[in-house]
Amino acid sequence: MRCPSCGAEQPAGATMCVACGSPLAQQTQGGGFNQGPPPCQQNPYQNQNPYGYNPYQNNPYNNPYGDAGQGNFAAANANKDAQTALICGLVGLFCCFIVGIFGITKGVSANKQLKSMGLPNSGSATAGIILGIISIVLEVFGLLFYLIYFVAYLGSIPY
Repeated sequence: MRCPSCGAEQPAGATMCVACGSPLAQQTQGGGFNQGPPPCQQNPYQNQNPYGYNPYQNNPYNNPYGDAGQGNFAAANANKDAQTALICGLVGLFCCFIVGIFGITKGVSANKQLKSMGLPNSGSATAGIILGIISIVLEVFGLLFYLIYFVAYLGSIPY
């Protein structure tokens, strides 16, 4: 048997040409030749895009909505500062007034950051400031009460 593409002699029962690698025609039982499966066709949808544009024209890992979301990181940081201010204000109110001072400073810093971005003040930051002030005022009143009580106690001790 000879290869129809290159004409090289092939061994009996070969399905591919040993010289060029093209498929060989094989004789079927009916006496005809089986040419094998038809060659693959091109994908008819290969160059069509149903969306009208190439969605992967740019790097697919870039932000598909542009740079609109890039400024939100500063707002997120200000929001974290506002939450920290609220937590410090609550801890200062119930535990230690010194933490209330941190609540005031974090709240003021969060409100300044939000104001610089043109956003309204955060309720959490304002609550942290108010709770920090209340904790300091309560601590001052507590110290004054303790001082008055201590002086009254010392005055009541007979010498």
